[in-house]
Amino acid sequence: MNSPLSDDGKFDITIAVGAFVALYWILYIDPLTGELLGLALGSLPVLAGVARYVEPEQYVSQTLVGLAAVALGGAAPATILNDTPAADWLVGSQPLPLALGWLLVVVILALVARRSLRTVITADGPAPT
Repeated sequence: MNSPLSDDGKFDITIAVGAFVALYWILYIDPLTGELLGLALGSLPVLAGVARYVEPEQYVSQTLVGLAAVALGGAAPATILNDTPAADWLVGSQPLPLALGWLLVVVILALVARRSLRTVITADGPAPT
């Protein structure tokens, strides 16, 4: 049975899943020391998606965009909003709504950047502008 999603759509989902895994791990599973492990766990779906859904000439650029979305969208807000004075002032004891909002903004920007990079970079190198 054929999937209604293209490979691009499937890779987009792996980026969103990776960012959410990093965010959730850092906020709720291991908030005190889980930044690196959360970032690593969030990177796994992105790396698996690159290996499965991206053409070989796009590996580097698509991996960098996906990992940037995980780091900036998933790990950074969770790390900043976890038990800091700024977080207590900004969000109180509920950092999830602001962290999810930031995650959505960063993931959407990463997906737009990923599609833009894909159209600029060809198999022969950068397209002339």
